[in-house]
Amino acid sequence: MISARVRNLAEFMFDTNRAKADVPPATTRGLKKANDRLLPEAAAAAPRLTGELAGSGSSEVHGNTAALVFSAEHAPIIEWFRQGRFRGLTARYGAPPRFAARTINQREDLVVDVIEQELDKPVTADGWFR
Repeated sequence: MISARVRNLAEFMFDTNRAKADVPPATTRGLKKANDRLLPEAAAAAPRLTGELAGSGSSEVHGNTAALVFSAEHAPIIEWFRQGRFRGLTARYGAPPRFAARTINQREDLVVDVIEQELDKPVTADGWFR
């Protein structure tokens, strides 16, 4: 008969349960930090005539969803439209997406790195897993 004894089982269970509870807030923190770093880049990439579009950007994070929101009335038109009277935007600013979504797509590695840093402590359960 082979017997095994688990040492520090209570401590292990406590740490893993605490880690499980810490993952959602850590994810939200990571998304907020990543968004805060992406917002200036997206604003800098926005077309500028008056600066209203670039200045209207904000970062919104709700749970595990993040968004860069540009509240200027013409922001969605500049970002996405390419037909009808907005045909000239493609020649002037390139194909959609033009600034916010393009910045997020180009810098997705930054987003992953920031979230990974925030999740490091909860995921490793205070040193139990490496």
